[in-house]
Amino acid sequence: MHSQTFGRPDINVFNADCLAVLRELPSNSVDSVVTDPPYAISAADALEALEQSDSDAVMAAGMLGMQSQNWNETATHSRGYIDNDPDLFEAWCRLWVSECLRVLKPGGHLVAFGGTPTWHRLACAIEKSGFVIRGSMAWLYATGFPKGVNVGAALDGSKSIGGSAARGVVAGAAGTTARRWDGWSTALKPGHEPMVLARKPLIGTVAANVTRYGTGALNIDGCRVGTDLEAGTDLAGRWPSDVFMDAAVASELDELANRPVSRFFWHAKPGADERVTVRGVAHPTVKPLSLIQEIVRLVTPPNGTVLDPFAGSGTTLAACIVEGFGCVAVEREADYLPLIEQRANRRLNPVQAVAASGEDLGLFAMFEDV
Repeated sequence: MHSQTFGRPDINVFNADCLAVLRELPSNSVDSVVTDPPYAISAADALEALEQSDSDAVMAAGMLGMQSQNWNETATHSRGYIDNDPDLFEAWCRLWVSECLRVLKPGGHLVAFGGTPTWHRLACAIEKSGFVIRGSMAWLYATGFPKGVNVGAALDGSKSIGGSAARGVVAGAAGTTARRWDGWSTALKPGHEPMVLARKPLIGTVAANVTRYGTGALNIDGCRVGTDLEAGTDLAGRWPSDVFMDAAVASELDELANRPVSRFFWHAKPGADERVTVRGVAHPTVKPLSLIQEIVRLVTPPNGTVLDPFAGSGTTLAACIVEGFGCVAVEREADYLPLIEQRANRRLNPVQAVAASGEDLGLFAMFEDV
């Protein structure tokens, strides 16, 4: 199966269904799995395929994210989760998770993001596939938008998704009922995304497994958080926790506490070049690069290889390049391949990255044909 390598033998990017690629990978061949899979699956697409035990057709089913594209239409609001069937979603997860278990080395860790309404099914699939759940992690952020239905607005016929909205005057009992439910909604503002932390069973003790395979432990010293000389802690920093936060949450936390309590947690610093657009195409759910860097560094041994079955715009690949790891990245949607190429080339082939962006090459022009 053909892959792009960007001139690096330890990098392989596949444009294919992840199950097809995973089945071709050797057993015990990767050191970690870090991925952000779809948070729901279209039940209508998957049910018949699942009943016929057609795993390839199940994997080809429509993937749903935080919401469908027309989530702001009242009649179909947030159908991304409404259309999801929990049992089918868990069965779908088990298909690719089982292959991840096979290709991981013994003791290798898996970190998978999930959506709050469905991540428990992802965790069940991971555990039922043979992984040992080692905990959960959470990424806290301040940019979420509430996607619930404003009940008062719905009662008087206005269109309102999220917070309060101005609406027309409705007379009589209907208007009274609408005013009574003003300020009521159906959802909270999202402020975190959970992650499942799991490990492939060890062979023997931790010491024996680490010695033989290089996997089974977490890189604590490589991920320590800040320093605290007043508390007499090690200069290397504090032990990393299972909570990550963005810079905005960290700043607000420090302000409320009137002291720098965010130093106890690691927080992502967003980069200006993370959300790429190529020929008008952008990915809707891009994780901060620094967040993924922290995660791959935590669960991957030096010179190890990270697997991402749902590459999206290539954040895991970019993190691996920065951190010095190899990467096997798989993305089914061809529209996202140029995004992955752009992010990889920015670090490995900057001339190609500038040329692909359509910007003036400037001084890079002299290297264009080299």
